[in-house]
Formats: sequence, C-alpha cells, structure tokens
Amino acid sequence: MNDFHILALSGGGFKGLYTAKVLAKIEEEFGCPVAQKFDLIAGTSIGGILGIAVSLEIPASEMVKLFVDHGKTIFSSQKRSWIGMCKSKYSNKGLHEVLQGIFGDKTVGDLKHRVIIPTINFTKGGPQVIKTRHHESFRMDHSKKLVDVALMTSAAPTFFPIHRTDYGDFIDGGLTANHPGLFACIEAQKFLDVKLEDIYQLHIGTLSGKYTSSGKTGVLKSGLLQWKTKLIELIFSCQEQSTDQIVKFMLEANYYSIDETPSDDQASSIGLDKVDEVAQRILKQCAEVSAQSFIGKPEFNRLKNHSKHQFIPIPFEKENTK
Repeated sequence: MNDFHILALSGGGFKGLYTAKVLAKIEEEFGCPVAQKFDLIAGTSIGGILGIAVSLEIPASEMVKLFVDHGKTIFSSQKRSWIGMCKSKYSNKGLHEVLQGIFGDKTVGDLKHRVIIPTINFTKGGPQVIKTRHHESFRMDHSKKLVDVALMTSAAPTFFPIHRTDYGDFIDGGLTANHPGLFACIEAQKFLDVKLEDIYQLHIGTLSGKYTSSGKTGVLKSGLLQWKTKLIELIFSCQEQSTDQIVKFMLEANYYSIDETPSDDQASSIGLDKVDEVAQRILKQCAEVSAQSFIGKPEFNRLKNHSKHQFIPIPFEKENTK
C-alpha cells in the first residue's frame, strides 16, 4: 500500500500569495496538477480557498495572478464608525466577487479530491469541518456552495464580517486550526482507516511570523484599542506553532514544512492585509527561495513519485421507505 499523502495549507490573509507561489513552482516541476500527488487536502482561511482551488485542479499559477490582480479588491476598506469598533475593517463584498469569479456555483460535491476545511460555527459556538463525501457518515456538506465555504473559513474577526448562511453564522477557521495538519491526521486515521505510520504530510505556511511583547510598560495595560488586530494575529501565530510542533512529534520524518520566518524588515512590510507591490515582491521572492530549497530533496521526490489513492465520492443510498 502506498503512503497516504496530506497537503496542509495554513491561513494568513494576503500572505497566501507565498503559498500560491510555492504551489505553482512545485506544480511546474510535477508537470501535473499538484492535487494529483495528495490523498487529502486540508486548508484553513486563505489556505482553505487555495485548497478548494487545488482540488478543482485550477492551476496554482492562476491563483498567484489572482492575488496580484485582485488584492486591492479583496481588501477594500469600508466606512467604520467610532474609530472602527463597530464594523470590520473590510467588507467581504470584494472577496465574494472574486470567489464567485473563480468557483461560480460549484459545490463541495464538485471537488475532484478529498478536502477538509476548518471553520468556526458561531451559531453553535464551536469548530466545524467542511468535508467532501469520503465517508458514508458525511451527508451535510456536499451541496454547500464553494463560495460560501470559502467565506466561512476566511471570515477573520475584525478584518471581515461574520459570514451568515442558512445553516449558521461562521468565522475564520484559523481560530481553531490555522495550521490544519492535526485535523488532517485525525481525519485520515478515523475516517479513512490510515495508520499513523503511513501518513506523510507536506505543510505550506504563509511566512509565519511571531508576535511578541515590545517590552514597553504600556503594553501591560493593553485594552481592546491597544490590541486592535494584533490579538487575532497572535492567536493565529500561536495556533500555527502549536500544531507544527504536535504534527512534527507525531509524524517525525514523515512531516515536512515549507515556511520561513521573515526578517524584522520583511515582517514590517507584509501582513494579513498588506497588498502593495513591496509586500507582493517579498512574498514571491521568499516563495521562490523556499520552493527551490524543497525541489530536489528526497521529500520532494517522494511526492513526485507518489500514486495517489483514487477518490470516488461515496454515493448516497436510497432511503429505506419500509
């Protein structure tokens, strides 16, 4: 039996350009859609959006172009009342427009590969994972529109508004699984009967930085106005680091993470919502370096030579009318 390969894509807002560029370089070397080398794709927030695109076999190079062409459309500020306390920093209208252009009216049932997308169901007050029908017990997600799923996993608090649907209100999955690799390992074991020792996971981050105290006395008294969006970014960063350590402990040599810690100068020029040319240049250049470092390594060749397990969505059985 072949190894079971997992692709885990982290959240990070516009820094997902780094992820998309890494995927594009790997895909170029593979000579085929990158999803064809993975048995399960897990993505959160922008990683979830990229995971959906990968599973539809949309070329990663097209997603790179999307970041460059539509970054300002996605992060288009709206009027905020009382110094921004009553509204999110951005409307999701631009993001919705871009997603509609990519995914149209396709649903989870149209995905060509196994996918899991973490989000937070704010209506029930807990995490929820949107899944393809790769297990007979999964009956609720196949009809969900991909645009909705993408908005559900990427509604970062303070940045974008809560995404309201007929089946609940949702916020960014990064609050529980910004790095979705642990969720993916559990999914493979529990629902796909994969042994832990057979799992190989490639994780691609978003130039994950660390958010630390400045050491100034005033920071000890920080209230909501002082924290602003930094609290959300700290939560995402800590969740990312925790999961990286846990999955590395679980999988040992069967885990490889493509990510970089930006320098202080770079960190000041990139961010969840920084879309200017300087940010784009740093993200793409770092992705080039990271991809080139990975390509040619034994871990890359292991992926390139992998024959994935075929994904056939489990059909719904006719209801018993007796």
